[in-house]
Amino acid sequence: MPSKEPKGRPPKRRRGWLVLLVALLALVIAGPTIIANTPLRDAAIASLLPAEAGSLTTSGGSFGWTGVTALTDVELRDAQNNVLLSASRIELGSSLLDLITNPKGPSNLTVESPIVSLVVDPNGSNLERFLTALENGQGSKQQETIAEADADTSRA
Repeated sequence: MPSKEPKGRPPKRRRGWLVLLVALLALVIAGPTIIANTPLRDAAIASLLPAEAGSLTTSGGSFGWTGVTALTDVELRDAQNNVLLSASRIELGSSLLDLITNPKGPSNLTVESPIVSLVVDPNGSNLERFLTALENGQGSKQQETIAEADADTSRA
């Protein structure tokens, strides 16, 4: 029985998968640029710090698979919302592809116009409190990950 599809054209189902594959590939290629220029940038950056340590905000970014990775108008605030560090630009000398393929490899970090605002009191400094909260927050994240892995293993 002859096919009802015209010769030389792929079937509709195969064409649909091809369109989906091309769209997915375009999204992966454009992903860093999309993230750098949308609110996703701040969401991704916010996930790097535990909430009890403080916050990190930027006004812009430049991410690419093979290009420079940079953030502009960077502001790091402590848990009391005081500015701890501000810089007009922070640039990493490695591309995203370099970071993925060699995460422990050497890379240059360039900070333009940095301003560090330290507040010292009898209990220490805002930098010490930030670093302690950062260490404690990262430790609790690691413990949660280990606990989740143990729970998954025990269910299996």
